[in-house]
Amino acid sequence: MHDRDFHAWTLQQSALLREGRLSEADVEHIAEKLESMGTSEQRELINRLAVLMAHLLKWQFQSELRSNRWRNTINVQRFDVKELLEENPNLINNLNERMVKAYLTSSSLAVKETSLNRQMFPPHCPFSAEQLLSEDYWLENAVSDCWGCCHGFYGTLYRAVRQTVPLGHVRYQDQGSVGVLFLDWMD
Repeated sequence: MHDRDFHAWTLQQSALLREGRLSEADVEHIAEKLESMGTSEQRELINRLAVLMAHLLKWQFQSELRSNRWRNTINVQRFDVKELLEENPNLINNLNERMVKAYLTSSSLAVKETSLNRQMFPPHCPFSAEQLLSEDYWLENAVSDCWGCCHGFYGTLYRAVRQTVPLGHVRYQDQGSVGVLFLDWMD
C-alpha cells in the first residue's frame, strides 16, 4: 500500500500506531519516512540560508540596485530561518557547516542574478549566524576584514578595479574609518 496509495498508507499506519498495534505497522517504511522528514527540514534550512545570503550579497555588491523587494526577501528569509530553528532546535547543531553549504549555493545564485564575476564575491561565507539572523544587520553598516566586503567610496572603487584587474593583484582593507586599496602591479 505504501507505493500504491501513500495517503491511505499514512492514515493506516497512524491508526495502527495510535492503537498500539506495532507488530502490524510497516516499521521499516515509517522509519524511512521519519528520516526523510528530518532531511527535508535540513534541506529547507540550507535553501533558506542560501536565498538569504544571495540577497545579502546582492545588497552589498549591487548597492545601486537595492530595493524594497530585496529588503523584504531578506527580512522574510530571516524570519523563516528563525522560525525553522525554533521549531527544530536540533538544526542549530552544525549550523556553521550548513551555512558553508548554503554559501556555495548563494554565491552561485548571486553570480547568476547579478552577472558579476564570481571573483567579486568572497570565497568563503563572510557572515556569522548572528549577522544573518539579526534584523539590525545590513551590509552598508558592516565592517569586515574579508577582501570582498567593502563599503563606501573605496568599496565602490575596489569593485570597479576588481572587474579589470586579475584576482590577487588588488585587495581592499578596512582600517577603521579609512579604507585602503592595494594594487600589486606585475612587470
